[in-house]
Amino acid sequence: MKVVFLDFDGVLNSDKTTEKIYVGKYGFRVTGFDTDKVQLVSKLCEETDADAVISSTWRDHFSLAEIRELLSARGFTGRVVGRTPKGDGYKMSSDNKHMRGVEIQMYIDQCTSRYRPGTFVVLDDIETQFYPDRQVLTREREGFTQKGYDKALKILTGQWEENASDSN
Repeated sequence: MKVVFLDFDGVLNSDKTTEKIYVGKYGFRVTGFDTDKVQLVSKLCEETDADAVISSTWRDHFSLAEIRELLSARGFTGRVVGRTPKGDGYKMSSDNKHMRGVEIQMYIDQCTSRYRPGTFVVLDDIETQFYPDRQVLTREREGFTQKGYDKALKILTGQWEENASDSN
C-alpha cells in the first residue's frame, strides 16, 4: 500500500492563497486551498495508486467526510483513507517537528499488516525529522510545486536517491 501523508497549510495553499474557508463550529476562517496544488496531489495519488492520509491539524477541526468534500470540490479524485492520530502532549510549538513524525509513526504502527503503508511520502512544510528521505519539504510561500511532485513521484516509485535533493 502506498500512502501520501498530507499536510494542508504550506502544501495545498501558500502565502498567496486568497480563498478562505469558514469553520462554523469554531467561528473562524482559515486559509483555503489552491486548486492547482490540490489537483497536483490528486495526480500524484492517481499515478502511483497511493491513498491519502491527513496529517494536517485540519483533522482536528473537520471530519474526514468534510475533508473529502473540501478536497473533492477542488478536483481531488483520490482516496482519503484516514488521518494520523494526535500524539501525546501535542501542541502547536517547536515540538510540531517532532510530533508530526510521531503521529505518522503511530498511524503506521496501528495499521494491520494488510493496510500498513509499504511506501509512503510526507508532504509538509515542517520538517518531520523522522523521515527526511521520504519527505517533500514544501515552502509556505509557494506550497506544493511541480518540483515537489517530481520528487514525491520518485519516492513513491522507488526511484529516489536519498541525498539527491532535500526540498520542494
